Amino acid sequence: MRAKAMGTAAIVMLLAAASCLEARAQGIRGTGDVRGDEARTLPDGAHDFDFTIGRWNIQQVGGGTATDTIKSFGSGIAILEKMRAPNFSANTVTVFDAATGLWTQTYFDNQGLYTQQTGGQVGDEIVLVGPLIDPNGNQRLSRLRYLNITRRSFDQIGEESTDDGVTWVETFRLQFRKAS
Repeated sequence: MRAKAMGTAAIVMLLAAASCLEARAQGIRGTGDVRGDEARTLPDGAHDFDFTIGRWNIQQVGGGTATDTIKSFGSGIAILEKMRAPNFSANTVTVFDAATGLWTQTYFDNQGLYTQQTGGQVGDEIVLVGPLIDPNGNQRLSRLRYLNITRRSFDQIGEESTDDGVTWVETFRLQFRKAS
């Protein structure tokens, strides 16, 4: 029950933080037609995750399948993701910080996993890194890589490190394909 209450509190805090994006984004937006100005005034990097917007079918390499719905909000600088599979659900909130030019993604699922990773584009990939806290409270470093990005597909690789990022071990590989 305590974990569920903490998860609910985390969701409320994330949504409250997302609603404050307007104040954070003021330094990068123009006036007039909001949609038109956003497209012209958002800084480099603010559209790095646009390829994820939509409905997706997911195949885990060596595992099961899931569906994913990803929507933009917060005037185009935030993304909400809802992943669903039998007996599994996960949510992410990904927000662009115009001051740093980096993205921060907060992930939590119904298995008790929580991670918050920060990063951006590195060559042809998007790479996010941060601490991962498992259901037992153990912490280690996690890295999420988006690669092989096209308009209709991309791959996502999760990795973990127990030596502060010197070496990485792949923990999952997901293949996203656009749903019709």
